[in-house]
Amino acid sequence: MWRHRAPAVAVVARSVGVPSTPGYALVLDPAILQQGPDGPDLRTVLGDVRVAATALGAGAIFVGISPAADVEAYLGGVERGRLIDATAGGRTGVQPLPGGPPVGPPSAQGFWVASEAGAGARQVTWAATEGRWTAVG
Repeated sequence: MWRHRAPAVAVVARSVGVPSTPGYALVLDPAILQQGPDGPDLRTVLGDVRVAATALGAGAIFVGISPAADVEAYLGGVERGRLIDATAGGRTGVQPLPGGPPVGPPSAQGFWVASEAGAGARQVTWAATEGRWTAVG
């Protein structure tokens, strides 16, 4: 994905359908996971978080979960799409965000808590923990 524009990528999150982006990445808005002082453990409530992406064509793709601040620093000036919530009609959209190419491949970045790269379908599974997290496909 980092050498040229990413092939179309399909991401299924919360059963949102099949959005795609012509940019280098598709980014989900950050999720804030927080546990109350007397609340149940996040892993007990949420279980594992799974994010899947499938390339709609030839080429390798990347999918990962990271602290949101690291993704924002890495992709801040990169051409990408932002997954936006479903509209009243139940359709999910992608907001294009302008920019250039990333400074290097996502798989070379050390901040991912879960990541997978390669051709075809990719999926990551991560044990939910407190923090502000972002998924990228």
